Amino acid sequence: MLDKILKKKAFIKSLLFFVFVGGIISFFNMGKLEDPEISVKSAVIVTQYPGASAHEVELEVTDVLEKAVQKLENIDEIRSRSLPGLSEITIDIDRKVKSKKLPQIWDHLRRKVNDVKSQLPKGAHDPIVNDDFGDVYGIFVGVSSDGYTYEELEKYTEYLKKEFLDLEGIKRIEIYGKKTE
Repeated sequence: MLDKILKKKAFIKSLLFFVFVGGIISFFNMGKLEDPEISVKSAVIVTQYPGASAHEVELEVTDVLEKAVQKLENIDEIRSRSLPGLSEITIDIDRKVKSKKLPQIWDHLRRKVNDVKSQLPKGAHDPIVNDDFGDVYGIFVGVSSDGYTYEELEKYTEYLKKEFLDLEGIKRIEIYGKKTE
């Protein structure tokens, strides 16, 4: 009987030890980003075709681009809209695809679109592939001044932009609200 109790205690102690060690290892390997990167698995192809009706856009632009895009792997859904003078195609990637593979998939998408560009009608503009939906603004900075010209303020803002881009973790900076001459 005593032997059984000792074996049970030893088992519980070893189990607690492994849980404790596993917790420590998990803690140090766990992601700790304040603003984690969000991967949006969708892209939009926008093509302008000025002066064309919605039907012409559908036949001459949207169908051509859709056929090229359908050759890609890991596509979950393709949706398209053809408006007068504008084609818009939305591509959703399968949820099972890991975020690390997305840049390669978007590169394949751009190549497929570039391959069929020559098949588009003469009046159509080059298709624009937009896959940059995951950037999140973590901070807004306001810049104002008293006694400085707009030109001086703009130069200082550009200087701040360069300095901020040198910091680790900052990928992109957008400047809004510039005054025009």
